[in-house]
Amino acid sequence: MNRMKKFASIMLALVMAFALMAPAFASTGGETTGRPQAPTATTGSITINNASKGHTYSAYQIFDGDLSYDSETDGDLTNPTLSNVEWGTGVNKTAVTAALANTEFADMTAADIAAYLSDTETGGEATARRFAQAISGVLAETAQGTATIRGEETSCTISGLDFGYYLIKDTATIAGDDNKADAVSLFMLQVVGPTTVESKVGTPSSDKKIVTGENSEGREVVGDYNIGDTVKFELTATLGDNYDKYTTYKLVFHDTMSKGLTLKANTIVVKMGNITFTQVTGDEKNGYTVTTSTDAEGNATLDIAFADLKTAASDATTGSVITVTYEATLNSDAVIGNPGNPNEMYLEFSNNPNDDGEGSTDNTPPKEVLVFTYTLDNTKVDGTDETVKLPDAEFKLKAVDGEHAGQWVQIDESSKKVTGWTDSENDASVLKSGSDGKFTVIGLDAGNYELWETKAPVGYNKPEKPFKIEIKASFDESYDGSAKDETVLESLGIRVDEAVKADTENPEQNVPDYKPGDVASGVVGASIENNKGAILPETGGIGTKIFYAVGGLLTVGAVVLLVTKKRMNADDK
Repeated sequence: MNRMKKFASIMLALVMAFALMAPAFASTGGETTGRPQAPTATTGSITINNASKGHTYSAYQIFDGDLSYDSETDGDLTNPTLSNVEWGTGVNKTAVTAALANTEFADMTAADIAAYLSDTETGGEATARRFAQAISGVLAETAQGTATIRGEETSCTISGLDFGYYLIKDTATIAGDDNKADAVSLFMLQVVGPTTVESKVGTPSSDKKIVTGENSEGREVVGDYNIGDTVKFELTATLGDNYDKYTTYKLVFHDTMSKGLTLKANTIVVKMGNITFTQVTGDEKNGYTVTTSTDAEGNATLDIAFADLKTAASDATTGSVITVTYEATLNSDAVIGNPGNPNEMYLEFSNNPNDDGEGSTDNTPPKEVLVFTYTLDNTKVDGTDETVKLPDAEFKLKAVDGEHAGQWVQIDESSKKVTGWTDSENDASVLKSGSDGKFTVIGLDAGNYELWETKAPVGYNKPEKPFKIEIKASFDESYDGSAKDETVLESLGIRVDEAVKADTENPEQNVPDYKPGDVASGVVGASIENNKGAILPETGGIGTKIFYAVGGLLTVGAVVLLVTKKRMNADDK
């Protein structure tokens, strides 16, 4: 009897070691006292709460025996004891010996294994997991009971179970929700009546952000930049609740950049807290590998893979955050305006501790961030009649704020796209208005600029001061990157010169609204006015008579002055 009680304690320890769920034990037998009694109920059940959609839970009896207990209070059995213990009906008895042959459980009976698992020197949770994984491959062809979560259900019950200890194998047999990461579990528990457990299967969570700010303190899902600018991205993976149940763990960051973004491969940094991981090659498990490719449409993929995070990050545990940062350049293929230039990522992760973490995987839902850029398309017009378009005016554009504050824009003459910025006005690109008065810069960030007119159209004055230009964009605040949205850019506008000055110098003064741009094409523009210069009087008009009269008076004055001077000289003599 003492041996049997000891075995019961051992099995309870096994329950605690395996459990990914917290069991509650109950029996339907009547209250008894005195010597150990046989329960009045003949079968038990397992109810699994918080179960995963599309999963099947199968109960396999690992250990069987004759159950007795000291007493029963409110359905709870005191000191439940199994005697005549042997392998249960859920184990393929002819295969179990071979399955355990190359493990520390070789040549052990069921009772020997239980004692081994509960021993303080040889047992423990890690040992228990190895035992569960070893026998999970030699379970009986048919479980003693199964239940599947369908539709919107969140719990299921497996009934008609003989008393004993059960291994519950969780498998995803039905296609789950593509927008939800999925994982399975493996756990054991004692069944001596109606038993309820709470599912605690955990999956990693992922996220992606654009890193902003001079000190990289900002995290955004949307940003706007100039063509040629560097955009910094951050990918994160937060490890799930059941991470410690795996012996090995595969983790892969899958990232896809639209062709408007060019990866700067030498900027990749992978960290966990203060630990910086090492890039490796081949199948090495003490770091991560990097794989890049480009599809037929020009979209680039970046895969950062840990073959075994358990080896690469021995200190990782539930809640640990793995962070990937890298930079990309917004290039000349960038989409202008909506839908922007997307950058999408998802995680691939081990989702089955039953196969030692090296088998099946699942993916987290994708997360997306968007990078925008815009076109400035101004028109040179007559100051008194905007219908008159002025060709051959020349300008240079200077940034007032942002990354390129104080610098002059450079563009490709044929494409009109931004190619860079310079500190020297002499090296700045000349923007020349065409026959329609238009001059264009493609690939600009929102912000404030100065437009300096360096050459006026024939017959017009060249302004002494620059035109002040402000480009403003606003985005859908509900966008969080969890779903694709091609209309995130909600508004685009521009204010020019006096409207900008009034707003900055006297904010309380009423100023004109922004002139709206086109969010679909990303084009924003305004009219840049010029006034005509002074006009000389025409020949034969009243203007010439004035000149003649003034000229005559000057001549008479000169003669008088000359005569007077001669007389003064004669008197002196």
